[in-house]
Amino acid sequence: MATITTEVEFDIEDIDTYDLVNELSNRIGRFKRKQLTGKLLENLRADFSELAEKLNFADSGLQIKTLEDKLKVEHLTKVWDKYTSWQIENLLP
Repeated sequence: MATITTEVEFDIEDIDTYDLVNELSNRIGRFKRKQLTGKLLENLRADFSELAEKLNFADSGLQIKTLEDKLKVEHLTKVWDKYTSWQIENLLP
């Protein structure tokens, strides 16, 4: 089967940010199906750490001022998927 290669120049600013995020998400999804190795996962974290920092993913809006605050956040992170928002609202009035 014959193939044709074409080079196209375009301005990256013309690509919608939403489309870029979707493409990155799809690519990471394909990695997961291949079972991320430790080295690949480490490289992905390094590559995306700057982006995550700029998007402020780590900032939940909580003010962590004490060791007690840090422990509470760590515990909530561990049990995050175990409760629905309704359950949390009733447990923590």
